[in-house]
Amino acid sequence: MFVKTVSVTVLLVIALAATLAVWALAAAVPQVFNSWELATYDLRMRWHGTGKADPAVVLIVRDAESDARFGVGVWDRALFAKVITGLSQAGARTIALDFHMPAPSPPERGNGTSDQVLVLATGQGTVVYPIAVGASEGAAASAVLPELLAHRLPSFSPDLLRWLPPAVRIEGPFPALASSAAALGHIAAWPDTDGVYRRVPTFIGAGERAIPALGVAMAAQFLQVPLNQIELVPGEALRFRDAHLPDGRSRTLSVPVDAAGRLIIRYAGQWTDGAIPSLSFVHVWDAIAEGREAELREQFAGKLVVLVHAALGSDKRRTPYEVSAPGGFILANVVNTILTEQGVREASPVTVWGLALGLSLGAAAAIAVMPVWLGVLAAGTLGMGYGVVAFLAMPFAGLVLPVLAPLAALAAAVLLTLAWTTRQAVDQVSRLEQDQLALHRALATKQELLAQQEARADRLDDEVAAATAEVAAGADRQTGFERTIAGLHQDLAAAQREEAATRQTLKGLESQLAALTVAQPVRATFPSEELSQLQLECAGYGILTRDPAVLRCWKDLKRAARSQTPIMILGEAGTGKELFAQATHTFSDRASQPFVPVNMAAVPPDLFESELFGHLRGSFTGAVRDHEGFFLQAHKGTLFLDEIGDLRLDLQAKLLRVLQEGVVMRVGDRKPMPVDVRVVSATNRNLLKGIAEGWFREDLYYRVHGIELRLPPLRERQGDVPLLAHRFVEQLVKQDGRSSMSLTQGALERLARWPWKGNIRELKRCVENAVVLAEGARITEDDLRLDSPGAESDPAAPGADAGVSADGGDDPKKSDVVLIRLLREHSFDLQATAATLGWDRSTVMQRLKGMCFQAWVQAQGDARVAAASLAGDPGLTRLVAVKLSEYVEHLQKISATFPSEETAIAGCKKRLKNLPDRYFSAVEAIVRQTSYESLGHGGASAGQ
Repeated sequence: MFVKTVSVTVLLVIALAATLAVWALAAAVPQVFNSWELATYDLRMRWHGTGKADPAVVLIVRDAESDARFGVGVWDRALFAKVITGLSQAGARTIALDFHMPAPSPPERGNGTSDQVLVLATGQGTVVYPIAVGASEGAAASAVLPELLAHRLPSFSPDLLRWLPPAVRIEGPFPALASSAAALGHIAAWPDTDGVYRRVPTFIGAGERAIPALGVAMAAQFLQVPLNQIELVPGEALRFRDAHLPDGRSRTLSVPVDAAGRLIIRYAGQWTDGAIPSLSFVHVWDAIAEGREAELREQFAGKLVVLVHAALGSDKRRTPYEVSAPGGFILANVVNTILTEQGVREASPVTVWGLALGLSLGAAAAIAVMPVWLGVLAAGTLGMGYGVVAFLAMPFAGLVLPVLAPLAALAAAVLLTLAWTTRQAVDQVSRLEQDQLALHRALATKQELLAQQEARADRLDDEVAAATAEVAAGADRQTGFERTIAGLHQDLAAAQREEAATRQTLKGLESQLAALTVAQPVRATFPSEELSQLQLECAGYGILTRDPAVLRCWKDLKRAARSQTPIMILGEAGTGKELFAQATHTFSDRASQPFVPVNMAAVPPDLFESELFGHLRGSFTGAVRDHEGFFLQAHKGTLFLDEIGDLRLDLQAKLLRVLQEGVVMRVGDRKPMPVDVRVVSATNRNLLKGIAEGWFREDLYYRVHGIELRLPPLRERQGDVPLLAHRFVEQLVKQDGRSSMSLTQGALERLARWPWKGNIRELKRCVENAVVLAEGARITEDDLRLDSPGAESDPAAPGADAGVSADGGDDPKKSDVVLIRLLREHSFDLQATAATLGWDRSTVMQRLKGMCFQAWVQAQGDARVAAASLAGDPGLTRLVAVKLSEYVEHLQKISATFPSEETAIAGCKKRLKNLPDRYFSAVEAIVRQTSYESLGHGGASAGQ
């Protein structure tokens, strides 16, 4: 079974590569990357729900009614002075104005009188005013802080100031107002890359001083905390020590901040929903003017009041909850976040990329050590689990975990690991193919050597028998022969042990390859819905199956069909290879073009070029018209080369040239013609063994063997037998116009037990015969005519009739047909064949020797043709040729030692007394062809 082995180092490299790839992407397109990440933040924020609002925070806003009363544009500062005075008298604990006043009032708005009134009102209460600053995180130097403001601001250590964004422009309230204010704070704020206001810098560096945010200054004033008692730890928290709460308690308030000292605003909700209570400016003005002190105290006593000067139609900002909100509303939410301590922490960059690395490592490990579908499921579950944790971390832990970077790294790790494992699988299969090819070659060499040694040992046995019969030769000569034979027997035993070891190694490698093939369908178990869909799809193309291995092949075929990679379909005859080839064509982008099937075994060798490449009229005898070969017929379409393993070696070279060059040359034509075909091949033979044994070209193998689909034989998918049998009965009954017929349970059980060497084709023939021969409407077990396993298959492979006597029927003691079949099954291993038959090895050898003589005579002395007729399989031809040549050459040498044909025939018959009588006619023919002029030189060679 193919097991994925992976080292921790490889997993770390994959995880690191995935993380670095995402980091590079984030660095290349930071705005896009950040906007996507921030979108997940807003989604989590909305899912989390709005924060709670502190009842101490109140807004006084400028609405349309206020504009109608006091006019549009900038109002007279005396209006604010009266409201501030009224609020102070009503018990407001802190008052803040979000309107920047850098210069004295112009004449049209009260001139200095209005400013004096405002300064006087400011000095009577705890009023906080804004400082307009320009800040930049990348600025090299900060602006000069006016002395008037410097003594009002806290000083931080140089190390802390380096963490803060520096102010590049500072513009405070006009001096008199700045002096009378209870506190000052900056109103610098910049949105994130998507234009949404989520953070505010709690402090901005200004030389040796730090300017607090207006919201921080308001909170400090409200909590009665001096600015120099505010502690800022970038990346941790902003702390207000010994804060005096409205209920009289004192404690330290703390909200988290990021590495740049920025506070993440926890919005209490939407402006349009009244998340923070707000009153109209004109209504407050009227209450003050009318002296409604009780009402004012109820509304503002002990409160923090924010005066929003900007008209509601301007100064609009985006928040995570809405597209348009006043800037003063954002300021109020900054204060509310501090007072309610609802701030959230952001993960540090180290945490972000650490999480990305950890998730990518987990995903890589899941894909690498688990089956593909299970690994992908585990990686997906890991990603979903992290997403759930990231969503829950905000409400329950106040932590904003990154989403995009870790999940993108996880996805990248999944893709990289899938690519790596696929490459590993391809490399391992390639290595297994090479190892198997090497073992096939070694085995072929050993088998040839063994055949030679067996033949030589037999020849020496004959000579020993002859020497023993000749008393005149003496005992010494016999002893020498015996020693020679004993030595050869030792060599033979050693060769057989070596062969056994080689075969054992080959079986181990073949078991690994078989386990890999078997393991693939197990890994591809399908959900029931997908299983049903695949079965329906297969049925639509005439493929009836419930077998997972076949369904996996079908699923692989659908993916592979879209590419231009050659496809090799492997499987025994009758397993449906052509149906799969047709489906490949249908699923490809060449479906509208021709599908041309070619049975390579049926193409006559002398007409190969004409059939495949075409010919011109008159190019040879019988060419009465121009002919487009199969390649030209399949131009732009699919060419199905069925039984490609049966193509002769010399013709393989011609096919390879066309596949490599993409052009064909018609017979009789000098002009090459380009062809564009997608090649799908099929064979029931072991092509790697063919490469080792020399009957299939290695370069052609790698040209046509792209994606491999291996169809299991019917005996390995017995669950499909009843399904196919019922369908064949239905088709045959409908075709013959007969009444309905059915199979009995006994017949179905008999069909399920049958080995079906001919696969689906044999099953169909069996069912067809049963439909014809059945007497009633029920097909019984007897109607199937399945007497014993193997009766439906030929006892001998193709070519058995040449050089093989059929005398004796199926009795192996008399019939060479059964014997030759067993020899082929055992690759002409005499010992294995003898063990199967329960014979002595010499008996099998004598029978094979006789068949070799007979085949050589029938082939008129052509050893290659004679060997091929006996071998049946091209892979065994060379091995049989070795044995045949040895037997014939030895017979010729024996006959050449006699003075005449008559004495040679008599002597050879005497020497070959254990040879069956039916082969002596072939022996006599070989003897008569032997030359007696060169005594002792063996006459005509069997290899000629």
